[in-house]
Amino acid sequence: MREKILWGVIAALILVLVFILFFQQAAGDTMARVEQRTIYKDEFMNDLLKKYGPQHIYKMIEREAVYFEANRLAIEVSDREVDKEIDRYRSNFVDSNQDFEAVLFYDYGITLEQLREDIRYNILLEKLATLDIRVTEAEMEKYYEENIFHFREPEKLRISRILLHELEDANRVYNELVEGANFAAIAMEVSQDRLTSANGGDMGYISVESIYIDYEIIDTAMGTDIGDYSQPFQSYDGWNIIMLENRIPEKIYDYSEVKSFIHRELALKQAKPLHEYLQDLVSKLDIEIYEQTVKKYLYFVEE
Repeated sequence: MREKILWGVIAALILVLVFILFFQQAAGDTMARVEQRTIYKDEFMNDLLKKYGPQHIYKMIEREAVYFEANRLAIEVSDREVDKEIDRYRSNFVDSNQDFEAVLFYDYGITLEQLREDIRYNILLEKLATLDIRVTEAEMEKYYEENIFHFREPEKLRISRILLHELEDANRVYNELVEGANFAAIAMEVSQDRLTSANGGDMGYISVESIYIDYEIIDTAMGTDIGDYSQPFQSYDGWNIIMLENRIPEKIYDYSEVKSFIHRELALKQAKPLHEYLQDLVSKLDIEIYEQTVKKYLYFVEE
């Protein structure tokens, strides 16, 4: 579900961006000229609506249909439910909690608030689609026991790093640390890691199972006591000295904490596919399309 949420938001943002860019850059009614051929704004708009209009307006209609039905049946999604899903994203998606919003924005072009709203919508949709599905307590407990590996967060280590390209420099810095120099101050002064040097070498909290950080760094940190620093060691990008700032033990979520999630997962397996539920929902509502360019492409609109 997480990938669908992100790519759904991204697709919508791309479409909006296309509209904004072209309207901001267009001069008058003329969009462009190729030799003697002029491309006009109306022509551009019609082409854009034909290619992207139907699927985009349909997604908007689906969303409004879900909100309407949920309101009619008094079904809600609490902030706590959204927060739990955000926490699952945060633990599985990036290594550092501090970087989560930055990753969302720079890699996917969305804000945390946009992600929250899309998660809220998807949970609401799943609740509606599984409203009449019965899942027993025994089934949920069995699922929890058989899939407990999925309800855990690996141990996390907060690591600070000094990166140097030459072993001679790393040995010199190590000796300065032994003599009592401040790790963060030296990292800011000499570390060649552009991502962390300005923060005193702080890499944030890193999962011990991370595939994004050199295993040499994680292995060394796991063998280091909190507050201690390592001897120089080599990784793919140079020589490292790390300090272990803190560690968060592995967490296994209690059954009560994930019960609602398990209920949805098991209920969805019994329910009709979500796209079929949405088609049925949209088809029974009173919907009118005024834009003729997209109207003929929407199956639920009667001529």
